[in-house]
Amino acid sequence: MENTKKAKKNPFLIIAVIVIIIALAVIAAEVVIPRLPASAATELSKVKLTLDDENYKISKDDTVIIPAGRPRVPQIICENPDVEVYQAFFPDDAQVATATLRYGSEERAITFIKDESLGLEFQYDDRIQWAGDIPNAVYESSNPEIAKVSLSGQIIITGVSDEPVTLTATNGVESKEFTITRTVKAPISIYILTGQSNAAYYFADPETSDNTKKGTAYVYDITDGIYSVQSMNNEDGSQARGNIDASIAKSLYDNLGEKVLIVNTGISGNPIETFEPDDGVSYAFTKETWDNLQFILDTDWWKDRFEETVRSYIWIQGESDDWALPERYMYSYMKFHEIMRSPKYGCDYGFISQIVPRFFRPNDAQERLAQAYDDIWMATRITNTFSSATGELRNDNLHYTQKGDNIAGEDIGHTIAMVYQGFGYMLPEGEEDILIEE
Repeated sequence: MENTKKAKKNPFLIIAVIVIIIALAVIAAEVVIPRLPASAATELSKVKLTLDDENYKISKDDTVIIPAGRPRVPQIICENPDVEVYQAFFPDDAQVATATLRYGSEERAITFIKDESLGLEFQYDDRIQWAGDIPNAVYESSNPEIAKVSLSGQIIITGVSDEPVTLTATNGVESKEFTITRTVKAPISIYILTGQSNAAYYFADPETSDNTKKGTAYVYDITDGIYSVQSMNNEDGSQARGNIDASIAKSLYDNLGEKVLIVNTGISGNPIETFEPDDGVSYAFTKETWDNLQFILDTDWWKDRFEETVRSYIWIQGESDDWALPERYMYSYMKFHEIMRSPKYGCDYGFISQIVPRFFRPNDAQERLAQAYDDIWMATRITNTFSSATGELRNDNLHYTQKGDNIAGEDIGHTIAMVYQGFGYMLPEGEEDILIEE
């Protein structure tokens, strides 16, 4: 009581002590805690940017000029790790593309422009139809090991080189030629497709599948008994691979202009618990498939021809978990998600394809996951409209027809493209929910 009374008689002493404490705290914060720029609006325009290809520079007006054709798009490197960088993508025939930097609510755009004055550049395994109009032409290449021409005039990029290649068409009376100034490694995005039978390669119909462009879509699937990366097209360009693999690959290429490798690890009939990495048989199959593919990705043959850009996984699962509590489903899913995001697999995101609507419990869990985590996205909800009466489901009202695969795959590819281009904030979110922590 005596101390309290004394304190009340000396209020200025208390105020002085408080002021000193606050001042010391501020000084400590200035020394120990690194501060972000006070104004994102001014600092974002000043942040230092470089490109991973020294042949190109970012101009003062934030533009980059690159060759015509299908050039490798230089990747932006930002010195500030707090700035989100969404790289530029060039769909076929696009002449302009934009990369986006985002810091808080502020954005900065870097515009990439194709210019023929810098030459004509193509990627490994690109296919280009000769545009000349010489009748009965015979085609020749100055270096078939880099670019060859078929009898029908299709140009195929067969190697990577900084040396130019001249292509000639002649019929003995007139001739035309053009030069490819440079050929480069093909940027390729890798997607691990996993889940149950609607992800697995069981019900494909290549004849009615979405058609991928030869030289743009590849698949790796050890259930075929072939431990090699395969084209989704036959030699004549017709479709060899159907199912949802082909429609996803086509949609991704159409939207982003990058070659696509689908790694199919789907396995039929297994519930969510089997995807847990400790001892789940479904996870074991994903791991086996990926480990076998890794041997290919580590070879000089692959590294000399392809350059990986992005990597994510696509999830189509839940039909075996009709009675599973959503919380139990989420628990097992997050076990799988965490290891897919680990350095072993290096996935940027998990993209969930919702299953048919009668499985409302796993669908509910998937919606909650998409809402709760920034690295999990609902890739499509369009399967909620599927039925056997309208032709998207088979007579069992469970498995997709090729028509259903085409519709779902197109939507999945479109969503993934939006996320990688920085437009994920425009997508509808899942149901808001608080997940139960382990």
